[in-house]
Amino acid sequence: MCTPTQIMRYDMGLLMASDQKSSHSLQFKLFPLPYFSLQQAANQIGVSIEYIEEAIVCGLIRPCVLLDSRAPCQSSSCVVGCEGVLGNVEVVEPELIADDNVIGVSPFQKLMLSNIDELISSNASQAVVTGYEAHGTGIGEVSAYLHGFWQITSNEEAVKMLNIEGDEELMVEVLPYVDECWYQELEAETGKVRVTGFLVNARREQLVISYLDTYRMLEAYHLAKPMTQLGLYGETQLTPERKPRKPADQALAMICGLIASHPELGADLLNKPSELHHRVEHLFARKGISLNSYFPNLRSLLRWLKGGYKDKLTL
Repeated sequence: MCTPTQIMRYDMGLLMASDQKSSHSLQFKLFPLPYFSLQQAANQIGVSIEYIEEAIVCGLIRPCVLLDSRAPCQSSSCVVGCEGVLGNVEVVEPELIADDNVIGVSPFQKLMLSNIDELISSNASQAVVTGYEAHGTGIGEVSAYLHGFWQITSNEEAVKMLNIEGDEELMVEVLPYVDECWYQELEAETGKVRVTGFLVNARREQLVISYLDTYRMLEAYHLAKPMTQLGLYGETQLTPERKPRKPADQALAMICGLIASHPELGADLLNKPSELHHRVEHLFARKGISLNSYFPNLRSLLRWLKGGYKDKLTL
């Protein structure tokens, strides 16, 4: 649900676009909303739902998943950013909050359990932090209730969402939706922190298209050009890292032993994942070693090194 300010902005945007391209009459048929279902988006443009699906496949738009505030999704993500903020995170114990008040009594009321709730949310995507664990300087992990609509980070995952049926669910990684840019491209600023991605289970029916992406398709429709020639929206976005599978404990033990015995690294770095990731990456670069997409991202490394198998090792 949008606020009066958002509605005014949407209406002004429509009027400006209509004035600039009056020959095309680029106006929505229905009242503009912050997001539309695939069928609603098709109805706005006057096309079949297959047109919307093709726009997703071609990468013209990046769909979102809608998470119901009446049954919010709980997930976790690494957070990176200002140490001054992450070094002073405060979270209200969620058990002290009544179950029916976790999100708030109305869509316009936000319940904040942490002093970083607003920093890792957007107007469209709300995160209510219920737990925080520090992992080093400028990095930590949050658990949170999510509601609103969240943008799928990978076009590949969005296409897979189109192919699931009925009550089937697919695990996808999502980030806060931000108008006119990719969340990954937001510049790091003092006092700001960002999430690296929440994993959620979603059904096809939860796919929604943002207002701006719906309008982008409306413009594309009137251009009468193949979508593949229009270029990708957000084509300068960072390529999401491939998520490697979690190795077996035996493999992790071997990796830890090699790190501990390596003179340029050492066992102490096993307790400093962020620094370890950085040092190993630079070590490999100096020696001309490339693991390509198999090099673990920081989030995976954090998850691996939390395993209890380390207590059984003598390093």
